Amino acid sequence: MTDPTNNDANKPASDKHATDKPVYDLAPDAPPPDRTPKIEAPGLTDDFDEDADFDTVPGVTPPARTVAAAAPVPEDPFVKAGLGSAQTIAALGVVALVGAAVLAASLGTQQWYKSVVLSIYLTALQTLAGVGAVVFAARMAEKPLGQLELAAARMLLAVAAARCFLPVAYNVPYTGRVLEGLSVIATYALITFVLFRLPRQHWFVMTATHAALLVVLWLGGAIQVWASTPAGPATPPMP
Repeated sequence: MTDPTNNDANKPASDKHATDKPVYDLAPDAPPPDRTPKIEAPGLTDDFDEDADFDTVPGVTPPARTVAAAAPVPEDPFVKAGLGSAQTIAALGVVALVGAAVLAASLGTQQWYKSVVLSIYLTALQTLAGVGAVVFAARMAEKPLGQLELAAARMLLAVAAARCFLPVAYNVPYTGRVLEGLSVIATYALITFVLFRLPRQHWFVMTATHAALLVVLWLGGAIQVWASTPAGPATPPMP
């Protein structure tokens, strides 16, 4: 006969097996994260290297960079090229020199060969003075000189062409040699102004310097002639 107080015997078999399984306690819930901002916490970019190079890979040698050199700015020379080369203008200057020598020999008052030699000598001397005037004007304008041989050829043409009018006599009454002198100056001024193509201020400095040098050369020649002239006979004392 079974004991009615024995509850385990009265339980069904399924309940008996259920009580035999172990029972586990549930873990407590994790506390929520603290979302309060921390002022003293380091920033995200505090450890960032400001000098970091992002164009190169560590351990890899970057290729050499070639920097293109800037093209130099061409300077504006005082003696500009154009309107004929130095050889062409010099050839025209020689032709003008031959014409000046022929006119001096045919129209001059001296012996013809002396007039030819003097014309060639003075043309060469005045051309050198003109080249010096060009160099001085370029320095005053603070510009590079440019082609010196081109400047010399242009001065040769201007001086030789101007000297062609020196022995010519217009024989205009009451004018003396004024018209002839104006012809010489106008020829020189026109040729230099056209060939050099300078601003008026620079052209005036060049031509004025050339004129000043010609005056100095003329004074030197006059002093030489005066010094080499023999003295006249002494005047006898009055009785």
